[in-house]
Amino acid sequence: MPSRHFTSLKKQAAFIEKNYIDFPFDPYGNYSRRDLMNAGAYILLVHAELETYIEERIQELIRLADSKWRSSGKVSRTLLASCIYSSGRTDLPSEWSSRDRFSSIVIQAIKEASGRVAGNNGIREHNLIRLLYVVGYDVHAVDPVLIAELDAIGSLRGDHAHISSRHHFKQKFDPFDITKKIARAIGLLQVFDNELSAFRRSHFGH
Repeated sequence: MPSRHFTSLKKQAAFIEKNYIDFPFDPYGNYSRRDLMNAGAYILLVHAELETYIEERIQELIRLADSKWRSSGKVSRTLLASCIYSSGRTDLPSEWSSRDRFSSIVIQAIKEASGRVAGNNGIREHNLIRLLYVVGYDVHAVDPVLIAELDAIGSLRGDHAHISSRHHFKQKFDPFDITKKIARAIGLLQVFDNELSAFRRSHFGH
């Protein structure tokens, strides 16, 4: 069963496509300036939805790891990974302190992990790998085709985010090739979504 985050992503992507790709396919590629500008906006908006989906699922794992630690003192794989990649690691204390040193390191690690997700900016390969590492998810288990598709969409987003509106008319691209690419990525993400849910269940029980 898809997560609520994936269901929201799919719904929003369909809504954006319906409202921005509101022109017919032209086999000769003769699209108006308005059509191409709308297609550019479509790329930016769907990219934002994809990015939000990934970040929300990662933040969900971080929150669960934090909750499990606070309620039971048990260390999950996600918490362990957050501590490993935390810049707040310190040497062993050499004097007595009334403060629980380990707890303070864990709290700092969770804060940093959450901050890394909040500071993420993109869905390209390096973005995805960094986010997955911080929660202890095996990046080698991710379908390389999905990674390639997201990377390509991230690259497209960069192309359209950094050009002026008048250049959209000059830039040659087929809006319907892009809708197909995004549909493929969302289809692959559904499999990834199920795998993330299985990871969540195996480490947090729900």
